[in-house]
Amino acid sequence: MHIAPTQDRDGEFPSAFKPADTEKAFATLAAQYALKGHELIRSNPADGAAAYYAMRCGMVKAMPTLDAALAFLVQIGGAA
Repeated sequence: MHIAPTQDRDGEFPSAFKPADTEKAFATLAAQYALKGHELIRSNPADGAAAYYAMRCGMVKAMPTLDAALAFLVQIGGAA
């Protein structure tokens, strides 16, 4: 699954993920993060809106959405 984030006219990243695809998209992104030496985890969706966390060498980056996780993956050199 290859999804490149693109900005709209307002500079925002419209959601590339449909709700039904969230589980598969998360698993795919987690695998792509692993290929770049990072770990992608998320909070429990049952507790409300999921938050995502990229981790490497004790550093943690919090991201509010899968779109933000995808944008960070591109920033670290993955999923171009």
